[in-house]
Amino acid sequence: MKNKGFTLIEIIVVIFVLSIVATIGGLVLHKGFEAGYMSRDLIDATWQSRLALQRMANEIREIHSPSAADLNISSNNQITFTDMNGETIVYSRFGNYLTRNGINIADGVNALTFTYVDANNVEVTDPLQVANVRCIYIATSISKRNVTTNLQTVACLRNLQ
Repeated sequence: MKNKGFTLIEIIVVIFVLSIVATIGGLVLHKGFEAGYMSRDLIDATWQSRLALQRMANEIREIHSPSAADLNISSNNQITFTDMNGETIVYSRFGNYLTRNGINIADGVNALTFTYVDANNVEVTDPLQVANVRCIYIATSISKRNVTTNLQTVACLRNLQ
């Protein structure tokens, strides 16, 4: 006589095998979602950093003149300058924000650094030598959750007298 159906052992083995397959599938899905979220955060941090750097560089290129009246180089994490329209612009890091005249333009900012160099690419640190500044290197570090992006650019002054 043939019995149709499954034994208890067969059912337990099938459940065990399916649970292993489901666990592996769940881990693969989890890692896939984790990579997707990390990619999104990296894109967001890079986008914010690039946008902020581009805006700062464009405005820094338009500094009225490299003089003490138009450019303050007393700090390497803040820049104050006067543009061609006579507007005073201040870029600085306040907490985890990059601000332009006190208005947040990027968040998650870990570092903001300005390096001032002369025509020979030698760093100018003395505020009395501001007239020698020809280019300004700008570096940012922006984090989103567990992802950090570090970008830098250089802005050379256009309106030299």
